[in-house]
Amino acid sequence: MSAVLEKVRAVLPGGGIDDIDPVAELARLHSRFIEIENANERLLSSLKSVHERERAAYRAFNAACERDDPQVIETALREWLVLAPQHEFAEREYAAAHAMKNFGSVMTKFKSEHPNAKEVLLRVCELRLAQAREQAGVVLGEERARLIPEGFSEQEIRGSALSKRATGRVRTLETIQRRIANEPLELTWKIFAPQLLN
Repeated sequence: MSAVLEKVRAVLPGGGIDDIDPVAELARLHSRFIEIENANERLLSSLKSVHERERAAYRAFNAACERDDPQVIETALREWLVLAPQHEFAEREYAAAHAMKNFGSVMTKFKSEHPNAKEVLLRVCELRLAQAREQAGVVLGEERARLIPEGFSEQEIRGSALSKRATGRVRTLETIQRRIANEPLELTWKIFAPQLLN
């Protein structure tokens, strides 16, 4: 692995990875992205809970109004009136938080905290691509050693299941690399960060 890492360092702009492990950095950034997403989901869940409690209090008030007990009606009304302003606030905040979620606020916050996220994602992709190319070369060499004595042609060797799988991984990573380099982070992070960590 260190030989592959050195090859990637030699290929990268500036000649290095700034003495950090790009995979560990990607794992750290991905973990932070998940934290931001989860915080937003917790906020939405909490605001929705306020809404549900207010609706339950309103239903309890309506049910109390059907009874002929002023004390029960007053208690239910008091409970509902305490929650009604909270509900209005929570409803506005929920709408705003939900709109921000839909319009990419999680990614915006993530990018503001980690402006180098795309570079890290690209570095890890390049590392994985170098590893896949090296592995494809090893697999092709092993397939040649195994199949040439049996009279298989180069085309048949390259068409073997093991060779195809290894070159398929290289092509997949080349496509991922192109997409990361050419597309905005909003379109690539959630898809490729977890994939490149595995």
